[in-house]
Amino acid sequence: MTVYYSQSSGVWSTLARWNTVAGGGGSSPASVAAMEDNQFVIQAGHNIDYDLDTSAWTVGFQTITIQGHATTPGMLRCDSTTEADGTYILPMKTGYSIVGTTGAEKGRILCNADGVWANSVDCDNAVKFIIKTLAGSSSVTTINATYLKSKLLCTDPTDKYVEIYGCPFVVTFDHTTEKFTIVSPTNIPAIPPNGTPIILSGTLPAELTAGTTYFVKAVSGATGELEATIGGGTIAISDNGSGTIYMHYGCWGPVVQATEVNTTTGVVTWNGVPPAENTEVRVKSSGTLPTGLSAYDLYYTRTISGNTCKLSTTASDAGIVIPTAVGSGNISMYCGSTYTDSKVVNVVQNVTADIWVTTTGFNRVVLYDYGLADYDQQRDLLATIAARYMVLTNLNVDSAQYPLARLFLSTRNISIQSLSTSTSYQPIVSASIGGIFKCEFVNLYQPGTVTTFYSMAFYNSNNNTVSGIISGYSYLARSSGYILGLVKNGLLVPSTPVYYDRNTSNFLMRVYFENVNCVGDTYKIEDMFGDIVKTACDGTGDAPSEDPDGGHGYCIEASNLQSNLGIPTGSIHPNILAIIDRDDHRIWLDASEHTITYKVQTTFAAISAGNLILTCTYLNVNGAEVETTNAPAIAQRSDDTDWTQTVAVTITPGRACWCDFRIDLQEYEAGNEVYVWPNPVVS
Repeated sequence: MTVYYSQSSGVWSTLARWNTVAGGGGSSPASVAAMEDNQFVIQAGHNIDYDLDTSAWTVGFQTITIQGHATTPGMLRCDSTTEADGTYILPMKTGYSIVGTTGAEKGRILCNADGVWANSVDCDNAVKFIIKTLAGSSSVTTINATYLKSKLLCTDPTDKYVEIYGCPFVVTFDHTTEKFTIVSPTNIPAIPPNGTPIILSGTLPAELTAGTTYFVKAVSGATGELEATIGGGTIAISDNGSGTIYMHYGCWGPVVQATEVNTTTGVVTWNGVPPAENTEVRVKSSGTLPTGLSAYDLYYTRTISGNTCKLSTTASDAGIVIPTAVGSGNISMYCGSTYTDSKVVNVVQNVTADIWVTTTGFNRVVLYDYGLADYDQQRDLLATIAARYMVLTNLNVDSAQYPLARLFLSTRNISIQSLSTSTSYQPIVSASIGGIFKCEFVNLYQPGTVTTFYSMAFYNSNNNTVSGIISGYSYLARSSGYILGLVKNGLLVPSTPVYYDRNTSNFLMRVYFENVNCVGDTYKIEDMFGDIVKTACDGTGDAPSEDPDGGHGYCIEASNLQSNLGIPTGSIHPNILAIIDRDDHRIWLDASEHTITYKVQTTFAAISAGNLILTCTYLNVNGAEVETTNAPAIAQRSDDTDWTQTVAVTITPGRACWCDFRIDLQEYEAGNEVYVWPNPVVS
C-alpha cells in the first residue's frame, strides 16, 4: 500500500497530480490501474475532479482523506460543468472509508452543476457519480463524515414514482369470430365482466384505436367481444393485429364531477359497469376531489346499479361517503390487482419523456404496495417503459397489489452504494452534520430475494437534509443523542422507515419530513416515542371532523405512540414526545401580561395532570430566560368536534421579546392520539 498526496487542483486521472511526498519530490502512480488498493490524500486548498473509469477494478481504493483547513479545505468533486457526460465510479475497498481531517472548515465532497461549493444547482443527469464499497462484509462506514461536509445534488425525475392499477392482460384477436382471448396472466378468476371499460395498446386490428375506451361484452371464459358504447353492438374487425397487444383493465372514468357525482345520495355514475361490490378502489381527480373523498384513502364499492356505485370507507353501507360538494374536474376510479404471474403493470403516469431508463445500473425500481399491509415491497429492474405499462426484468409481481400501488424509480445519477451483508446496524454514512444528500442511498446486496434489507443509511448524524431516495436498508438511522434532520421531498422505501433504537430509553432520535413520499404540503416528524403529523380536520379515521373555528383546517396529531413514552428514566433524555418543539412556535410579545391558550382534544380515556405540558420560555427584565408551565388534566373528547380542553400559560415578559412555546406529552395509552390546534389564542 502506498499513500499519494495531491499536488494541485484538477482532474484525478492526471498521474503527476499525485506524489508519495506531500510536498513533492517522490513518485507518482504508474497508471490509473495502479491507483487501486492505495491511499490518497486530497490536501487542503486542492479541488480534485473525479474522472476515473474503474469498471475493471475489483478491490477499490484504501482510505481517501480530504483534509480540513481554517478557510480552504480540500474538496473531492464531480460536477456537470467540468466532467464530460459519463459514469464515474469511486470504489472503496471493504473495511476502508472516505474520511476528513480537523479544521474549522471540514473536507468537502461536492456534486452539483458547476463545482462551486456555494452553488446549489443539480448535477446534470448525463454525469453520473457513484461512491460504492465493492465487497459486502465491511465493518466500517463508506463515508465517515466526522470531519467531512457533503453536498450531493442529483437530478430528480419529474415523476419519482408511477401509480399502478388493475391488470394489463395480453390478448389476441380473431377477426373470423370478432372475439378477443386473454392469454396472460393465467391465474385469472374471470375476465372483466360485461360493460367493463378497457383500453388497448399495441398493434391493433384496423378498426380499433390505441388509447380509446371500449367495453367488454359477451364474456365467456377467457374470451369476449368489444363494443364502442354499452349496448352499441360488437365491433367488427377485419384483421387480428400483430405483436403483443395489451388490454388495460382497472380504470373507470374520467367522468365529469359536476354532473356525475351526487351530493345528496353519494352515487357516482361511471363510464362503464363498476367492479363488484366491496372491491377496494382509490380515486383521483384532474382537479379537486369531491369534498369527503381523498386520493390517499381506500374505498369499497357499494350499491352497484348499472354504471353507478357508492364509495364507502368500510365494507358496509355504514361508511358510505356522501360528498358535500362536487369539487372540480374529472374523477377516475382504480382497482388493484390479484395477478401474480406477470412482470407487466399498468401505469397511470406516462413517463416516456422523463429520465426513467432501462439502462443496466440505472434502472432500479421498488414496487411498494401502499395499502393497509404493514410491509409489502419488492425491488427489481425495469425492462420496458411504455406510455401505459411497464415491464419488470427479473420477477413477477410477487403479491396482490392495492389500487394505485407505487413503482418508485430508485436510481439517481448521484448514488452512494453498499453491498453490506450486515443484518444489524452497520451504516453507510456516519457522523454527518449539516450535510445535503439529494442522492440515492442503496444497499445492493440481494441474496436470491429482493424483499429483504440489510444494514442502515445513517449513524449518529445530525441536522442533515435528505431529499433523494433510500432503499435496501434495514434501518434509516441509529443514533445516541442526535437528530438526523430533515427528509425533504425524499423517498424511503419502504416508505415507513425503521429506526434501530426506537422506543428505547436514553436514546434521542427525531426526523423531520416535508412532502412525505413526494406528496406536496405534507409534513411529519418521526420521534423515538411517536409521530407528529399534519392532519386535516375532516373526520378521517380518529381525526377531528372540524377545527375550533368550525372549518376543516389542519391540526397537529400525535399518534403511533410508543410504549416507553412517559416511563421515568433518570436520564438527561427523558421519555417524552415534543408535540410542538420550542423552535417551532414563537410569538413576539410586548412587556405586559398575556395569556396564551392552545386548544387540544384527545382519544385517551384521560391524560393525567402533569403529563401534557405547555412550556413558555421568555425574557425577564434583566434579559435572562425564564419558563412558565401549565399541565392540567385533559379529559377525553366528547366527540370529534370537542375542542373544549386547553393548556394555557399567563406570562409577563420583562421586555418585548420572542416567546417560545413547547408542548410535551409524557403519558402512553395504546392506540390513542392527541390533537393540538396550532393557532393559539393570545389575550
